[in-house]
Amino acid sequence: MDLTTKEESIKDIGNPKFKTKKKSLYINLSVISVIAIVSGFFIGMWYVSNQTSGSEIYKDINIEALYDDVDSIRKEAINKSPLELGAVKSCVLAFDNTFNYENVIISSQGSVEAMGTTQEITANTIRIGNEICSENLSYGKYVKVADRFYLNNNSVLHVKGNFNDNVVNWNGDKQNLSLDEYENSMGGAINEYILYIISSKTVEKYSEVTKLEDGNYSFNLELHKVNSVVKYVKYMKATGGLQEYPVFKEPIKLSVIIDSNYRLVKVVSNEKYTAVKKVVVNIKASSVGTLTTTFTYDQAQTIPNIEDPTKI
Repeated sequence: MDLTTKEESIKDIGNPKFKTKKKSLYINLSVISVIAIVSGFFIGMWYVSNQTSGSEIYKDINIEALYDDVDSIRKEAINKSPLELGAVKSCVLAFDNTFNYENVIISSQGSVEAMGTTQEITANTIRIGNEICSENLSYGKYVKVADRFYLNNNSVLHVKGNFNDNVVNWNGDKQNLSLDEYENSMGGAINEYILYIISSKTVEKYSEVTKLEDGNYSFNLELHKVNSVVKYVKYMKATGGLQEYPVFKEPIKLSVIIDSNYRLVKVVSNEKYTAVKKVVVNIKASSVGTLTTTFTYDQAQTIPNIEDPTKI
């Protein structure tokens, strides 16, 4: 698909309102956390004298000014197909519908490449009504990280896991957080599955929408390497032990498939960034992350118990 630049065709799009006090669009917290942790580890492996300050890049951005109104898009989408609505507006609406859906399973598989080493990533989220369980696994030669987050009523329970061969046992430290504590620490609420901000101000290029043989629709987006990640980098720094916010080297690339009801079916993300950590001097490593996330609706499911192990 050819991508259209914003200069060629500026679109007035909106963003989701799953969290009502801040309407925006973000990439899955349960997915991104493991990438951020891996980044923090690999930074200590490569010395680079000419560092870039991520804090300076993001500090003056007015996040509220990046948001669009998804309600206006929803009204426009009445009696329109994704072919007519266009890639960006269709994406915003699909994310909003998915975030608000009360019976959904989100499964992610991916990897992070840094200095010739591969870290595998598995993440799964289950939502039933107002209950959410997000599980993140990251494992490789040097790093193994496992986290579960449970949303129930007005609190979040964080449970650490321990690897035992090909099984993760959830018998590690536990911590209860208020919703505000979680958001202040991680950069977004647990019910905001996506950390990329997608709006008319953050999408730089987009393709035409294509109808697939199975009745679904596909399109590609390229996101601004600063404005789209201003929330994401806060989470990466918090979970990766980074000295500065990561700096993205080029636009983030997304390939998206949605269904005829404007719900997400699959999202593939590709990103390249550098991040700084202080060991003896400030050092910087380059990372490449690829993640494939699929969405399943209205399937019989249960929230796992804390003691239920996970097989890799």
